[in-house]
Amino acid sequence: MNRPTQPKKRPTGIIVIAVLWTLVSIYNIYVSLSGIIGDLRVLPDLSNPYMPEWLRSGIPAEMMIGFFVLAYGFLTLLVVYGLYTAKPWSYDFALALPIFIIILNFAGMMLYASAPPELELRAAADAAIPFIVGNIVFLIFTWGYLMQPHVKQYLNQIPTPPTTPVPAPSTLPVPPPPEPVATPEEKRFCRYCGAEQKSDAVFCEKCGRKVG
Repeated sequence: MNRPTQPKKRPTGIIVIAVLWTLVSIYNIYVSLSGIIGDLRVLPDLSNPYMPEWLRSGIPAEMMIGFFVLAYGFLTLLVVYGLYTAKPWSYDFALALPIFIIILNFAGMMLYASAPPELELRAAADAAIPFIVGNIVFLIFTWGYLMQPHVKQYLNQIPTPPTTPVPAPSTLPVPPPPEPVATPEEKRFCRYCGAEQKSDAVFCEKCGRKVG
């Protein structure tokens, strides 16, 4: 008879990561959607000859980064589900996601830094620096925690040690203990005449001498 599988105990750090990533992903989805909608409104004006040259390529590049951030937000929610429910595939994604968002933040910072000064986008480039630093710190924390043996075991990245089954109590009848076997009494003989004596005899019944 198979025993029911014991549910895994979810590590506290997994819960913390799941909550933080859920909040971050919702924020990234909102910001990226707002940026994409704003860029779509500007796209028809890019053909205007009076439009600054940088915006002709900068707006499409900004919108492309926005789509990547949007995909990152939805992928993060999927990975949060995988971590919370101990799906093995979520482990590799959880290691890669912090790197992906750092690359996107860096790409956005370099895009705004390349804008001419008259567009006044330098502040947007500087605003990306705290996000990059914060994501690097979170990357170190996430990798350090996900490498812990108990976390890898929770996510089925290392085999679970087998448990020794406890034998069921026997229902067979217990045989009665064996009866003690009586040992034969040692025979006694008179040392003088050799006649056999009783076990409690003091004097020989034949010669009358003391048996000792």
